[in-house]
Amino acid sequence: MEILFENRYYSDKKILTEYIKDVHCRYLRIIGFFFMLVAMLYTYLILFKMKSLRLVMAALTIVIFIVSLRLIFYHLLYLKNMKKSSLNLHNGQTPESILQFTDNNIALKEGKISMEFEYNQIKKIKEYKLIYVLMIGKRQGLILKKDSFSIGTFEEFKKFINEKMK
Repeated sequence: MEILFENRYYSDKKILTEYIKDVHCRYLRIIGFFFMLVAMLYTYLILFKMKSLRLVMAALTIVIFIVSLRLIFYHLLYLKNMKKSSLNLHNGQTPESILQFTDNNIALKEGKISMEFEYNQIKKIKEYKLIYVLMIGKRQGLILKKDSFSIGTFEEFKKFINEKMK
């Protein structure tokens, strides 16, 4: 089996944040922004429209504002937990992630962990600024760093993977 494409990288905060924000925390952030709008509406009502229950509405607004901030920035806590889990799994080291693509399958090696996937397992492809993600489940994806191809180029890989997805 000849390796057609190989992607090697060490995951860092930028890569993981880009992945987590959209794949794992997308709807929480949307709900957080919605709550922020509700808090702003309540603030407007308290300041300009309400004569009674101002204290109750002010307290409710503060609670909604705090909840919205927690939801909007939840990805940072998720990132911290994900990195901690990864370090525990790999004995305190950040291993190199190696994805190798052959005609038949995808091999993932990360430290002592190895997995293989078939192309028909890819459900969706997501492209971001720094990374390209092959989604193999609703919340599981194979992350490729765009500028880290050691065999092949990113442009060639995009053509290849789109052909495999047809």
